[in-house]
Amino acid sequence: MTAAYGYTQDDVAPAGNVVSIKRAGDTWDPAEPNPQTLARRWDPESQFIGALMWLSADRARPILEVVHDSDIEGPLNRWAVELIRALVGAGENPNPVLVVRAAMKQAPSNHAAPYETREWSVGGQGSRYHQLTLHIAAAYDHVVGYETGVLSYAREVLDDSYRRAIRVHGIRMQQMADAMSDREDLTGYVTELMRGDLRDIWMRTNKLDQLANA
Repeated sequence: MTAAYGYTQDDVAPAGNVVSIKRAGDTWDPAEPNPQTLARRWDPESQFIGALMWLSADRARPILEVVHDSDIEGPLNRWAVELIRALVGAGENPNPVLVVRAAMKQAPSNHAAPYETREWSVGGQGSRYHQLTLHIAAAYDHVVGYETGVLSYAREVLDDSYRRAIRVHGIRMQQMADAMSDREDLTGYVTELMRGDLRDIWMRTNKLDQLANA
């Protein structure tokens, strides 16, 4: 899965220029986002975030009960879903205006330093808050079929989360084996930690399928 990261100044070249790309006869207008940025718009995580912001709190709540923050890989998408979850928990519809406003008071969960509004909201172009506002706007504007597609996007997010869990646990087991861990530790890791994580995602995916079939 391609993680959905925020936009930076590198995504847009100075306006007014047209830059040739490799294929003869093709041009790319730097006033438009570059191909990598366009790809981010269509990945399942960004589509999922965009779809959630079109929903009411009541419609979004059961979906957020089965898709956890830890299922989201992209840093800006993770922050966005944290903000959406907080709004839905307060009974507010998670529209983009409220999401962006909430970000001025709620730092991403992985932000270790004390949260200061000025650092994030007045940081200017290129700041994390500025990146989030651009990302929120793009996700909201470019979502495809939010009402019928949100559950499909959620399913893709969970499937990707399951694959990442397999990869992470596989790396961890290899590290333990290379470190000469004993059989008990290796078996305990597989049967408790790995199996528990995978079962959790599997069961939540089944609940999502039930929502889709209701």
